[in-house]
Amino acid sequence: HVLTLGLFNNVATCLHSLGKYEEAKKVYEESLEASIKKNGINHSNTFAIRLNMALIIQCTGDLNKAIDSYTEIYKDSNEVNGETHMLSLTALNSIASVHMIKEEWDKADVLFAKCLEAQNQTLEDSDMKKLATLFNYATIKQKLGQVEESLRYFNLCVEQRMINYGEKNSETLKVNAGKALLLCDIGRAGEALPIIYRVVQLATEVHGPEHDITQDYVAALGHVYCYVGDLNAALHYTNSALNVVTKQFGADHHRAQNLMAKKQWIEQNMGRSFSANPMAAAQQQQQQAVANPMAAMMQMAAQQQQQQQQQMAGNPMAAMM
Repeated sequence: HVLTLGLFNNVATCLHSLGKYEEAKKVYEESLEASIKKNGINHSNTFAIRLNMALIIQCTGDLNKAIDSYTEIYKDSNEVNGETHMLSLTALNSIASVHMIKEEWDKADVLFAKCLEAQNQTLEDSDMKKLATLFNYATIKQKLGQVEESLRYFNLCVEQRMINYGEKNSETLKVNAGKALLLCDIGRAGEALPIIYRVVQLATEVHGPEHDITQDYVAALGHVYCYVGDLNAALHYTNSALNVVTKQFGADHHRAQNLMAKKQWIEQNMGRSFSANPMAAAQQQQQQAVANPMAAMMQMAAQQQQQQQQQMAGNPMAAMM
């Protein structure tokens, strides 16, 4: 029944938002089976549930399997709906997002550019889906060394989000955090610190202090303190994020591993003096080992974007009403 399918989806979404991924996966599986029986394999509601299930796989850290799932959905949606359909673009965005999490910048750049080109033709500048893609594109440009272009995109994102959604909106917080990390990379850590500190304050108010999203920002704050040269503060905030992430996802999760590597670097360098960019020496000494907090930030960004787009693209309850 339509109400039953809607209830399945709402329960799964709630479990997902609470980080209860295994429970959410079971509910999505029941919902998918019911949707296929009622609507067929190619119905928009079925596609939406498949996207949500792929996102669950991504959230649990199996990134290669997540790419395979998204790619299969993208191909199927292209055949049924066409390349510019919202479901197809959502799947394409999701593939690009996982490549970004894996730090495969060139692959992500091509895919996000394709998405943004299609969205520019069909969506307003203030549309949340378009702004999410623009944020990711700005991050990719940063990673590819195109700093000025990256900063321009970040500023566009911040401006549009502040106007349309306000300072406390989760997407506004995400973009401001990304801008702060970019400012660090270009030697402007003094400007970055008050931005990321404000993000942590607002995220704590909006999500709560123990939420993994809040702790992603806390990790970013620790990273900024590394650039400022205050390693005591950097260690404090890195430890805080590490404790929460380990508790929620386990010590073997890539986010916990990244934070542990960052903690080890900080502890090894306590008491040393650094120039304007304290991370430069670390990048030379242990290029592979030092954690990049943008990985966690991008994991969160991908998850938030995909959750929003998938709800917009094919919420079973909304579509059936």
